[in-house]
Amino acid sequence: EHESAKLTMLTPATNTKRVLSKPAISPDGTQLAVIENPGHLLLKSISGQEEKMLLKGVEEEHLTMHVQWHPSGEKLLLVRATQDGKFPLIWFDLATGEQSILLSTDEYLHPVISPDGSSALIRRDGCREIAVLDLETGDIKSLVRTEINQQYHTPVWGPNSQRIAFIEAVPKIFYRLQCMDLEGNTTTLLSDLLLRSDMFQSCLFWHPDGRLFYALGHDWALNDSDLWIQPMNESSCEAAGDPRRVYSFHTLIVRNFTFSAATNRLVFSGTRVDESVGLFEIGKEGGLKKVDLPQTEWPSVPMSFVNNSNDLVIRETMSNNNTDVHLQDIITGEFKPLLAGPEDESPLATSTDGKYLFRFRNHIPDENQEEQYVLWSHCLADSQDINLHHTPQDDDYSLWISSPVLGDGSSYMFSQRGTDLVVRQLSATEGLEPEMLVLPIPIEDSRYRNILSVDMSHDARQIAFLVNYEDINIYDLASKETRTLTVDSGFALGMRWSVDGQWLYIRGYEPGASRWIGRMDAQTGQQEILWNSETLLPNEMWMAPNGKHLSCQLRGVSSAVGMLEGL
Repeated sequence: EHESAKLTMLTPATNTKRVLSKPAISPDGTQLAVIENPGHLLLKSISGQEEKMLLKGVEEEHLTMHVQWHPSGEKLLLVRATQDGKFPLIWFDLATGEQSILLSTDEYLHPVISPDGSSALIRRDGCREIAVLDLETGDIKSLVRTEINQQYHTPVWGPNSQRIAFIEAVPKIFYRLQCMDLEGNTTTLLSDLLLRSDMFQSCLFWHPDGRLFYALGHDWALNDSDLWIQPMNESSCEAAGDPRRVYSFHTLIVRNFTFSAATNRLVFSGTRVDESVGLFEIGKEGGLKKVDLPQTEWPSVPMSFVNNSNDLVIRETMSNNNTDVHLQDIITGEFKPLLAGPEDESPLATSTDGKYLFRFRNHIPDENQEEQYVLWSHCLADSQDINLHHTPQDDDYSLWISSPVLGDGSSYMFSQRGTDLVVRQLSATEGLEPEMLVLPIPIEDSRYRNILSVDMSHDARQIAFLVNYEDINIYDLASKETRTLTVDSGFALGMRWSVDGQWLYIRGYEPGASRWIGRMDAQTGQQEILWNSETLLPNEMWMAPNGKHLSCQLRGVSSAVGMLEGL
């Protein structure tokens, strides 16, 4: 490891009042095009002395979502969101301010312009296809498509515009750094779960001299990241040596790389994440009141409640990447140590009778076999572990466990398989039962086709699953019918049933505005916002068995724009 590069923070490392994101450095390395919430497009000098508003984003007009320079430096390629749900690709002429629509689409295509300026990589069909867009004619040629349960993230061009690098992902299962030529020949360069990145961000760039750079987190807490180099063969998709770490970003996650070859400057956006456990009391009228819980010094995630008690299961990621698990009494605040983990211990949920904790953990069957990610149950009474001999497969991904309070003592495991939701009963001693239900995901109007959240009602009679950030599908086990309710307050990220089955509590966010927790009447679809914040994002939400408390991880995110020179 060496740190010869010079780091300059172009905005404060802690910037909660003014959120700047997705900076794009000009080809000559002197200016930044950058997006300021809620969708303003700014032009700033690297020196910070000059700033100009190019386009103002307000709710009644277009919101800028993406910006990239043309290699000529004369114009910008933008993606702007419109009120009618379109995401047009727009050329913005810097000399005249004129805008011309290159392509209008119903899907956010994440364009990446080639070094020669003739084409752009785009992603379609919920990031399941990478294609090449001709920037002169608007013609589109597909390069590669993947299965319904996989996605392509962060594609970037090689220096000669004849190769691309990208991340292939099955969410929560695997993340692979791939290289592909334009004939479809593909090589896997790296497999690592910490390569994960969401579909809106980039953690790759390809230096004109042939080195492929990528960012890798330290651990699942997302508190630190490193910059790595993968040497590449000049004329093929093969690696030309082992990767090496070249820079460490302490307490900063870096994304959205853009590079100026003229000045050897890499500009990035960075985020600083502060994670804590939030607890809310649910009032008689349904309102939420935030309650303070004693906190530990490490990033913490609530994972479930122990039924028939006041205990909340909390996972902590320590500075040495180990994960500890403890119980915290939500009434007294008392901590009770439960598990001192090796790396990647991942508790999910307790059984319905409150006696077992289900979790996935790394396991090596014997010295001749590779490490596996295996489902175990942990008995809370005697601290004994039981191997349930289930390893997630590529065709079953995004796993959830739900434990209805009034169930028969077993829990339920859900997974997405292609365009189906698979439901199986789960025993803490016997493991998974055969498939109980296979429910088709309504995908006709779904842009992303991924299930984001699943929960079984507490009387084990209804299954709710969230698709496409807005559609909540409710399946009734008695009538075998599915109905759909639509979230009307931005993007929904997760939901939980109330204990009485009347409400679905939902967490989400409004683009360019606040993060919120709300609720929806499961029969009528009536909705209301109960809590919101400009700075805290609710995550990993759980409903207490007493029906009076809701817990979630609260993520505080501050933003920054930085620059590395001398790579």
